[in-house]
Amino acid sequence: MHLIARKDEMGNLFHVYFSKETVEKVARKFLADNNAHVTDINHDDNIVEENTLLESWIVEDPKMDKSTAMGFNVPKSTWMVSYKINNKDTWNKIKAGELNGFSVAGSFLEKIQSNG
Repeated sequence: MHLIARKDEMGNLFHVYFSKETVEKVARKFLADNNAHVTDINHDDNIVEENTLLESWIVEDPKMDKSTAMGFNVPKSTWMVSYKINNKDTWNKIKAGELNGFSVAGSFLEKIQSNG
């Protein structure tokens, strides 16, 4: 299981995880609902449809996956996507390191586990 760090509204750290089945369902639903070109920055709800989804795949074998060849070290069942960013301002922020990730908006929490 791969835990993903998140912070609540108060800045408290907690972790979430997605099962393989959930990752597959989210990826399929994302594409089936025609969300491939629906993006925003930092979940600001300023939706644009100008960026182009080029690839979408789920890592089955991290050692042999394209993601590894691209320099990523991700666990099995990771959903990978690549986009062509067509907005010059957004692309400049990516190149400057101001934006460095991608996430899907939604409510996907499967379990809450207290470590205290």
